Formats: sequence, C-alpha cells, structure tokens
Amino acid sequence: MASTAHPGALFHLESFLRSEGLPVSKTLARHARAASLTDNAIDAVSPSLIIQALEDSATTTGRPDLAVAFSQWVNIRGFGPLSLLGEQCPTLRYAIEARRRYMHVVNGAYSMDLELIEDEAHILHTVLPSFRERAGQFLAGVMVFTVRLARRALGPGWSPLRVEFGYERHADLRSYDRFFHCPVSFGAERFAVVCPRADIDRPLPGHDPDMLAFVEGHLQKLAHEWPSSLEAQVERLIAANLEAGLATLDHIAEILAMSPRTLQRGLDASETSFADILALVRRKVAVSFFQEAPRRPIIVLAHLLGYSDASTVSRFLASTFGMSGRELRRRVMAGLPLS
Repeated sequence: MASTAHPGALFHLESFLRSEGLPVSKTLARHARAASLTDNAIDAVSPSLIIQALEDSATTTGRPDLAVAFSQWVNIRGFGPLSLLGEQCPTLRYAIEARRRYMHVVNGAYSMDLELIEDEAHILHTVLPSFRERAGQFLAGVMVFTVRLARRALGPGWSPLRVEFGYERHADLRSYDRFFHCPVSFGAERFAVVCPRADIDRPLPGHDPDMLAFVEGHLQKLAHEWPSSLEAQVERLIAANLEAGLATLDHIAEILAMSPRTLQRGLDASETSFADILALVRRKVAVSFFQEAPRRPIIVLAHLLGYSDASTVSRFLASTFGMSGRELRRRVMAGLPLS
C-alpha cells in the first residue's frame, strides 16, 4: 500500500494562508479544492503533497515559523476521526499509544514514539526516510499539535519540560516562546517533546469510555477499508476526484507519489489501464445516477462525471451504453436493466 495522508491539511493550510493575507500557490489551491470536495475520511493524498506544501509555503511567505503558526490556528478536530482522540482517553499515555496504533489512517508516512527515560517522557516524531529531508515544517507542526492535545487533556496551563527541533534555529523565536513556554533547542538529532513522566499517567478528567470505544471502533473500520491493490486504490481516488475534474493520470499519480509512467506500468501488470478504470468509475456513477434519481437533468450527471457540458456526457452514454440518456431513463423507470 502506498503511504497516504488525510487531505484535510491541504484545505486547512490554504484557508490559513488566505486568512493571513499570504500567497497561495496554484498547486496548493488545486489540491485544497479537491480536498474540500472529499466526503470520505479515508480518501487520501500522498504525504509528500502536505509536506511539500508546508515547506513551499514557508519559503514563499518568508515565514520559517509557518507550521508553528498554522498548527496553533487550525481546528484541532479538523483532521478526521483520529483528531477526536484525546481527552476521551483515560491518560495521556493511552492517547499517545492510540495515536501510534491508528496514525496510518491519517498519515502513513508519519509516526510517533514514546521513550521513558528516568522521570521523563520523550514523545518523538518522525517520518519515513524518503520524506525526512524536507519534513521540518511538517514535524514542527505536529509537535505543536502534541502540545495542544496535552493542554486539552491536562489543562491550558500545562507546558513540556523542553522541546527539540531537528532543523537549524532562525532569527525570530517569538512564536515558539509564546506557545511552548519552555526551553526550545534547534539543530537536534530528533523532533521531540519532553515532559514529566508522571504527566502521561495522570488520570484525565474528560475520560469518556463510550466515546472512546466509538472513535476507536470507527478508526478500526477505516483501517480495514483502504484497498491494498494499486488498481483498487486508483479506482477509489478517481471516484474521489472525478467531480472536481481532477481524475487525470497526472493528478492521481501525484497523489500516490509516483510518476504517471510508473503508475501506468503498475496497472499494466494487473492487465488494466488508467483509461479502463476511469471508464469503469464513470459507468458506475452513471448507473447510480439513473437508478437513484432518473428525473434529474442530464447536466447534473455531466458535473458528476467531471464534464463541463451535456453534449460530452451524451456522447459518453452513447459509447458506453449504446443509447441516449432519455433511453436510459426510460429503461430504469420501466424496471429494465442497464446493459
């Protein structure tokens, strides 16, 4: 399975940049639009898109603390069901371990670990080796998230003993000092939040066993829903991007962090092609359209299929089903199969 990530970060990053009056790249705007149209929490993008978007935005805006500011601004519950885990847990240790278990549902390239050294707890953040060189902004952002989650659970006055960043110090540290309220070091060999060991085992007043069971059950379901084969992943991603007009070979390959040629070769090995899967998805959408609401205007189907006009969808229906939209509608209303 390719490493994937929840697409909400792209949508939220674009919203943050616009709210601050900062420039938004065309690439980020395009992916953010697709993310805003995604209904299913398991629909995903490559982690490289999120990591690169943060790095590029920090460079373009001249804000080396961009991810620190963004992660303070964004709604902490806006990243899928995993972001609901926190104060519902019995302890902070449980919350950290739960996030470790289910992190792949939200971001398959990122992981967190917990090391206990004497009376200290070290919460470590890392990404897959292929992402490490450009993941400084991303990892800084998740460290802010870790502290925010701890403060939601332990109280707003909580602070770590120290934090360590794996990138070099830059001139303006005010945003770090204002948020962390503890010693901050740069140029470390890791990204880590260090806190008293006793804090991670302190009972949390907001512990809700029923809500915790519900969220974990949903996360387990999502973990089993993402398809393992490349062919099935491409079908899922085409369906998620079709209405936005982004169900192209180049775009889906970018989501899966591979070149279009590599993606097509992978599909060739399964004796299929991107064009075949795209046609299959469009056929399924059309069948569902006529079966569920056959009286809707055909232009609605055109938009669902990623077309801009009714004439294009009419040609698609004729080539796929061998009949017009009116004939398809008539068959459905007569209870006849679409063949």
